[in-house]
Amino acid sequence: MPKLNEVLRPRPGLLVIRQTRIEPTLKTLAGLGITGMVAWFEYSTNITSHLFVVGLHLAILAFLLLILLFGLALIFSGILQLIQPVEHHFDNRNKSYLRNSKMIARFDEIEDFYIRRRTSSSNGGQSTWYQLFLVLRSRKPIKLMKTTSRERALEL
Repeated sequence: MPKLNEVLRPRPGLLVIRQTRIEPTLKTLAGLGITGMVAWFEYSTNITSHLFVVGLHLAILAFLLLILLFGLALIFSGILQLIQPVEHHFDNRNKSYLRNSKMIARFDEIEDFYIRRRTSSSNGGQSTWYQLFLVLRSRKPIKLMKTTSRERALEL
């Protein structure tokens, strides 16, 4: 299983978690697939030519447009993440947590962290991954990264 995030230590006291290109690429491909399926369905059924015949066709068209917008949103957010990947900086010198060079919290505002185990099953197989979260004093959870092993999540 490929790593979804890189962990770098460019200097002592600085930990950088950088998003790799796998997750945004998969997001873009999923958006292209959804958009392509909606376009193929429209082409094969020609549902827009029967738009004013029955009210049910209008409901189907609205549903297809929602799915199409979801696919386009996936495409654009994936491309944006490919252009500008997400980076988390934990700077021990300044005692701060930065995401994409923007200050999110000081170390004294971080209450806790936790790891959530997620599983998905498909075609007889099951995959498990772990998500690492920070919890701020305001009780707001911040998702940092995904990893395939619990030991790697605990190490970070």
